[in-house]
Amino acid sequence: MFVNQGNVPELRFTDFCEEWEQRKFSGVIEKLSGGASVKPTDYLEDGIRTIPKGAINSSGIADLSGSKYISEEFFEKNVTSHVQTNNLVTSLRDLVPSAPNMGRIVRIEGDDEQFLMPQGVYKLELFEDMDEDFLISFSNSDKYRKIISAEKNGSTQVHIRNGEFLNIGITLPAEHEQKKIGNFFKQLDDTITLHQKKLTNLKELKKAFLQFMFI
Repeated sequence: MFVNQGNVPELRFTDFCEEWEQRKFSGVIEKLSGGASVKPTDYLEDGIRTIPKGAINSSGIADLSGSKYISEEFFEKNVTSHVQTNNLVTSLRDLVPSAPNMGRIVRIEGDDEQFLMPQGVYKLELFEDMDEDFLISFSNSDKYRKIISAEKNGSTQVHIRNGEFLNIGITLPAEHEQKKIGNFFKQLDDTITLHQKKLTNLKELKKAFLQFMFI
C-alpha cells in the first residue's frame, strides 16, 4: 500500500485514483526537536519520566515500561527536550548494530503527562496536511526500513544524522487517502495489541494453574 516505484501503489483502496506526490521528510516534518544529555547520576527513583530509546518499536505506540526518572529541576532546565502525551517521537540512535527499531515513529499514549527526551530521541511535529497514522505506518514499511539500513552510520552505536533523516524521500497521497490508509493500519495495530494482552493473560493463568494443580 506504499509506493515502491513510480507514483501509484500496487494495492489501493477503491475511489482513489490520483498520483502520489514525492517529498522529503523535511517537507513532512515541520520541526524535529532532540533530547537532552542525561548522565547516569541524573536519574532518580521518582520524578519526571523520560522517553527511552527502547520506547520506539513497531507497534506505533511508545513503550514506556523502561522509563527512568529525572528531577523537576533538571526537567525545567531542558525545555527544548520536553514531550507530552499524543506527541510523536522517534530514535535516531541504537546500541544494536542492526538497528531494528531506529527511525520507527511512535505516538505517546495514556493520561496527560509531560516527559523528557534523552539524547537520541526526537520529537516530530508535522505539517498540517500530513496524517500522523500514515507516517507511523510508513515507518514500519519494508521500503523505509531498507532506507534506514542504508543511511545508518557507525558499527557499534549506530546513528542517523538529523540532515540525513530529513532528506529521506517519501511518496504521499492526498490527505484524505493518507487518513484512510493510516486508520486502516492503526486498527490492525490496535487489534494486535488487544490479542497480545489476551495472550499474556492466558499465559499467566496457565502459570497459576500449573503452580496450584500439581503437588
